[in-house]
Amino acid sequence: MRVWVRYFVSSLVCINAAFAEEINKELIHVEYDRYELWIDCDEKAAIAFRYTVADDLANLTRYSNFYKDPNAPLNCHQLSNKPYEHHDSKLPKFERGQLAAANHFDSSKKALRQANYMSNVLPRTAALNRGSWKRTEQLIECYRDTFPVTTMGGVIWGTNDLNDAFTLSHGIKTPDSYWRLLSGGLNGNDHYISWILPNNETASSSMLQHYEISYDELIQLIQPVVSLDVLAKLDKLKIKSGKPFKYTKGCRAYGS
Repeated sequence: MRVWVRYFVSSLVCINAAFAEEINKELIHVEYDRYELWIDCDEKAAIAFRYTVADDLANLTRYSNFYKDPNAPLNCHQLSNKPYEHHDSKLPKFERGQLAAANHFDSSKKALRQANYMSNVLPRTAALNRGSWKRTEQLIECYRDTFPVTTMGGVIWGTNDLNDAFTLSHGIKTPDSYWRLLSGGLNGNDHYISWILPNNETASSSMLQHYEISYDELIQLIQPVVSLDVLAKLDKLKIKSGKPFKYTKGCRAYGS
């Protein structure tokens, strides 16, 4: 499986090189109560996110409704707040997948509501949303009680237009993949990990370890399609060396 992932990443690098000019595209940078987004209004979608969480001290109930973002210009909004539903039997089920996770902000009602802004939501297969992506959120939940965890991530649009089932209903494309990085420090040691997660039916939680890539591979892959501001925020994390996060059963963080 590791060989397949390497081939997958190499293919994405070649594909994204064709869109190198997009790095100069103007993005809307919005800072919310607990997270920040970089929004591409041409795509009506956030292409990157960033936030830091520490001790989990509360457990407020998340909102069930999704809302238009009052902080984003109207031309940046998706056309609908409704679920991502389609009638193509060849496509998997898609859900409203959050970039910044509401569960990480459950000490603030304001932040929980902001997490349900449609600017923070994109089509994500149920397999990924409840599988590998959810597992990354659980890792953050695990380690945040030991040291503050900073996470950055975003979308990789790719070239597969067969999964673009929501261009009419919501005005957006469907990402072919997502990327995510975690960073933190403990006892003078830096810890980090990064992934490229395919937005398809294979991305179960058990597959997460197979989607790991190095920091240098991640930068090579996303550099053509994110803004200089996003790259600068990544560079400030200073994670080019350090110890990777560990995959543990339950929630046992570092003991040393």
